[in-house]
Amino acid sequence: MRRAGSDVELTALEFNLIELLLRMAGQVVTRERVATAITELLPPSLQIVLSGTHPNGDAVISQLLDVPSEIPLGPMDVLRGYESAMTVIAERTSSELSGISQAVCKGEITREEEEYLTQERYVIDHLKT
Repeated sequence: MRRAGSDVELTALEFNLIELLLRMAGQVVTRERVATAITELLPPSLQIVLSGTHPNGDAVISQLLDVPSEIPLGPMDVLRGYESAMTVIAERTSSELSGISQAVCKGEITREEEEYLTQERYVIDHLKT
């Protein structure tokens, strides 16, 4: 819409109200007629839909309830997940290093092999984090 040569941005409600007044130019437009025109443009209230008095009540309720059940994770949820994963990695590493140490004590592997396996575990775990 333009006014005095400039574009004017209107909401749908404003546009429809102006349209109503233009269509009824030269006639008396009562408050009730304006109120009716406005309420026809607004979505039905939840109370009306739930009370069953709205003609498309079931369809509107279905739309309201058709919300994905999965809620995106918030920062605290992501942090808890990260902490849990890190705990699993730390416990696994501790167990594997303990096994390597026991193997050295039993003479099953040499100190050089222990150092190699220990470094390998740290590199792998570092890549996981």
